[in-house]
Amino acid sequence: MCASTPTKQLMEQAQLLTKQEKYSDAAELYQQILDSGEFSESLYYNLGTAYVHESKVPQAILYLRKSLKLQPGDVDTHQNLKIARNMVQTEIIPIPEFFLTRYWKTFSKLFSSTVWGIIGLLCLIILGIGFYSWLMGNEIGKRKKAFYTGLMALLLFLISIGAGWTKLLDENSQTQAVLMEPTSLLLGADERSEEILNLSPGVELEILDEIGDFYKVKLFDQELGWINKEVLALI
Repeated sequence: MCASTPTKQLMEQAQLLTKQEKYSDAAELYQQILDSGEFSESLYYNLGTAYVHESKVPQAILYLRKSLKLQPGDVDTHQNLKIARNMVQTEIIPIPEFFLTRYWKTFSKLFSSTVWGIIGLLCLIILGIGFYSWLMGNEIGKRKKAFYTGLMALLLFLISIGAGWTKLLDENSQTQAVLMEPTSLLLGADERSEEILNLSPGVELEILDEIGDFYKVKLFDQELGWINKEVLALI
């Protein structure tokens, strides 16, 4: 998103404060920019990194995750997120997804959904050219080449559309959240329900369902339970 002149000035001031290691003041300015309606992967990254230096763990994880949502392959963001996650007091040992699912999600994050769409369109054009050349060709050799070119273009088209759709769902997902305050994972959607586990700020969750003021959530270790909506921030 294009920044206005006042926003650029605030950004420059915030970046200067960051260089001076005045991270708290820098975070306030970055937050002002965000509150004005501006957003970008770099803004989320800068704000999340400032919070890392301030040891504000849930805020750091929230904004670094938001940055990765827009630019999933950024190495510095991944490194800072790892630092923030190591500061979370509640240790959650992730259970890996099925390897094919994990590889597909990683593959889909190579590009944005827009780029995947452009790749799909280019493959469709090549497919059309290949089909036309195969249909109208006179020489067997050229028709074979056109056939296999079209077949490869069709395969790449299907892959790019599938990857683009997966990435689009990820970009628009509102099911990932960060715990902003200490709370308990409950057995049911009621404050009087049995407590399963005490959770510290910064724990990351997946939202599965909701009833009233509660979300049904899943932790990285696949533990299920209910948490009050007020203590969560959506990524």
